[in-house]
Amino acid sequence: MLFRLISYIFTLSLLIGQENNVLTLENILDGKYPTAHISTQWIPNEDATLYFRYDSTINANHIQKINIITGDTLDWISAEQLQWKGKYLSTQGVSFDYTGEQLLLKINETAVWRHSRKASYFVYQIKEESLIQIGDGQLLSNIKFSPNGQLVGYTKDDNNLYVFRLKSGREKKLTRDGSSTILNGKLGWLYEEEFGLYDGFSWSPDSKRIAFYREDQSDVKKYTLFNDDSIYSSISEIHYPKAGDVNPSLKIGIVRINGGLTWVPIEGNNEIYLPRMDWSPLGELFIQSINRRQNELRLLRYAPVNRKLNKVLLEKSITWVNVYGSPEFLADGSFLWYSARSGYKHIYRIINHKLIALTSGNWSVNRLLNIDENNGRIYFSGKMNSPLENHIYSVSLIGGSVSSLTSKPGWHTARFTPSNKYWVHSFSSILDMPTHSLKDFEGNIKRHIKETDKTPFLEVPFTEKKLIQISTKDGTVLDATITLPWYFDKTKKYPILIYGYGLPNAQTVTNRWGGRRYLLHQLFAQNGYIIASINNRQVGGYGQSFMDLAYLDLGEYLIQDHENLVDYLGSKSWADTSRVGIWGWSGGGYLAALALTKASESFDVGVAVAPVTDWKYYDSAYTERFMGLPNENIQGYASASVMSYVDQFKGKLLVLHGTGDDNVHVQNTHQLINAFVKAGKPLDTFLYPGRNHGIYGGNATKHLYEKMIQYFRDHL
Repeated sequence: MLFRLISYIFTLSLLIGQENNVLTLENILDGKYPTAHISTQWIPNEDATLYFRYDSTINANHIQKINIITGDTLDWISAEQLQWKGKYLSTQGVSFDYTGEQLLLKINETAVWRHSRKASYFVYQIKEESLIQIGDGQLLSNIKFSPNGQLVGYTKDDNNLYVFRLKSGREKKLTRDGSSTILNGKLGWLYEEEFGLYDGFSWSPDSKRIAFYREDQSDVKKYTLFNDDSIYSSISEIHYPKAGDVNPSLKIGIVRINGGLTWVPIEGNNEIYLPRMDWSPLGELFIQSINRRQNELRLLRYAPVNRKLNKVLLEKSITWVNVYGSPEFLADGSFLWYSARSGYKHIYRIINHKLIALTSGNWSVNRLLNIDENNGRIYFSGKMNSPLENHIYSVSLIGGSVSSLTSKPGWHTARFTPSNKYWVHSFSSILDMPTHSLKDFEGNIKRHIKETDKTPFLEVPFTEKKLIQISTKDGTVLDATITLPWYFDKTKKYPILIYGYGLPNAQTVTNRWGGRRYLLHQLFAQNGYIIASINNRQVGGYGQSFMDLAYLDLGEYLIQDHENLVDYLGSKSWADTSRVGIWGWSGGGYLAALALTKASESFDVGVAVAPVTDWKYYDSAYTERFMGLPNENIQGYASASVMSYVDQFKGKLLVLHGTGDDNVHVQNTHQLINAFVKAGKPLDTFLYPGRNHGIYGGNATKHLYEKMIQYFRDHL
């Protein structure tokens, strides 16, 4: 009874805050501690960004221009100009044609999956101050101007591809076999989630053709999501191939706007992926094709004129090959290409099938940011300074030494203005809150755009999150972070709370400001917890061979190195390794569940949010990339499954999951419950009806964090 009373009082201080404990969950979630943020949607041919000013009197947005150099704001297009049949259009977003003379206005947007959206659209012609409705107000997807600005292409809910002629106002249907299983010009769930590909068509440079994907999901098994928010329940179905099951079949068509259709002769159907296609300025279509095991990627070139398909290059690996993005074409017909063939991701220039490395070394490029052909240079972000940081660099288009535009340790990003004379520099670090400034290419600050107001942060005694390094038993050095409790006393012992994710192509530990999660962890530090994280072997940022350790068993090094973190903390007199908690979301939820079962000697309490519990329940493309095919890696799948270690469980584990999760299905939690029931083990669970992978809406976010806080308070 006394323990419960103490726990109750301590929890109240955690959730509500008292005189010396002033950080509260409510303040974190209600935005009391905002950091500086800017958005830059460039207006073509101007060093100016677009901004929406909401007018509550008419419930609509005015469109403004902000001069990025001076900061001056100009009222550009008023909401009064954006009326249709006497009603204001509630504009939610815009895109420009290539000249900047026409705007595509987005109205009534609704989400499809994680990235894909559909909405109603209008075109606003700036000089004429006129509006044109597209598709009679129907919900359209993947809409975009043709390069010449005379047409708009889009898909509809019937899964067919259409074009609309702006001059005549006429719509033309380009495909006719769209159905619930045949998708033209758009992609299904798998390609969207695992390849970031949902926009399924592309205009040719001359605006006369459209290349499009046709996805056939007929043989793909469906997963059913159950919704009982109303009096009578309903279901929705997703074509979702799980590991080892039949994938969708893709092929690529090229349709002429004035009539005529040809198919690119690519063989493979559902045994290959086609994650990218891009037109070159010369009117050739470049296609990336990757095999089912994802260890061979071919870049192909198709010439519509003679209908010939040729291989440009091949990327191979004994593990997997990442799809890094599209080729960037230059005026002379050469193009820029990402490759990790050296063991690290670098930028190459391809000239007549010859690869010229523009960057090299034992560090990785993050992404290409800007191509300045007039001055013969490219700008990119990367990790040459540190695997934990992001810096801005430049190199000549013929290669040579790399120049750095940034030097201060931390996380730098850059957005280049349309004139290529300036760039917006954003910076933060573990110790520095976000700032944004405008710079020229000599590094001179032209304008301080926005800085974080530190006032609310100075009102509470946050403890510093420190970067540390630990060594594994085989001598591998790993980066980690540690946050000590407020008012730390080295003569006391404190419980440990570890946060992690730990899967390939991601990092938990970086030298950047942490956002909401940083504040949440400070909430725990306020109440006497040590917070720690680690970049375990197999995460991104350290080269391909470091990531390759994940291959065929996503759980092995994930758990080993989190145990190594516990051992390191155990060497400190102030860390209580008899009270170790761990939490994570999605892949991090997998980590937490696996830690409490496979590593039950090291971990005592866990909270797993939306976890994968057995990789056979996750999608084919992601799982097979790292785990191989299930029938070829039976031992690896068993070793990486939480289910295999339920009999070793002896701590406390809370699993939180949304029943409407289309990504990591609630089936993972249901089957974990079955495994615990079979083993006669206790398991705590809470389901959020209808919520997706993000578990938000209807107070769900606050409820989830309150439940997690309470759970660690009660049991750790």
